[in-house]
Amino acid sequence: QLPAEVPNQGSWVSFARTTRAIDRLVTLGASTTQPDRWGSTPMQSLAKAGAALAEHLALRHGVKVDAVSQVRLGQVPEDVSDPNLLAAAVESGREDLVRTLVERGASPDASEALHKAAWRGDAAMARLLIALGASVRLRDGQHDATPLDWAETSLAITGNEACRGVIEYLQTQ
Repeated sequence: QLPAEVPNQGSWVSFARTTRAIDRLVTLGASTTQPDRWGSTPMQSLAKAGAALAEHLALRHGVKVDAVSQVRLGQVPEDVSDPNLLAAAVESGREDLVRTLVERGASPDASEALHKAAWRGDAAMARLLIALGASVRLRDGQHDATPLDWAETSLAITGNEACRGVIEYLQTQ
């Protein structure tokens, strides 16, 4: 029997890291669709963890592969209007998908994508987003901070030395 309370109010399936664990959790009654407090579904969590897990959840348990999960799996959905798609491509480090999504109409500022690249210390992604039209002056909705602020904060909190390259680049923009 599964504990009634799931961390982050989501589904136990989101924590599975093997196909066997997915099957067992579903057999025990774990939800395959319950989003967590940040809005991520089990499919989105598993797509972030690895294609085999997401594909198993889709094929074996009939869970729809949503557009964000498609991007995390390296696919471009037909409708690119969801601003979370660009964020998923940036978080996956997929420059090809970022370029394709923007070419198909996604805003380069969607979901504060440049902020996410700055936090990750991904200078190549930051350069690409700026080349595609992302604003270095955009302030995020939660902290009222610029991408440069995010890179500096990430360096201070996480110690990610790659952020130094992003900081140097953003200071010249």
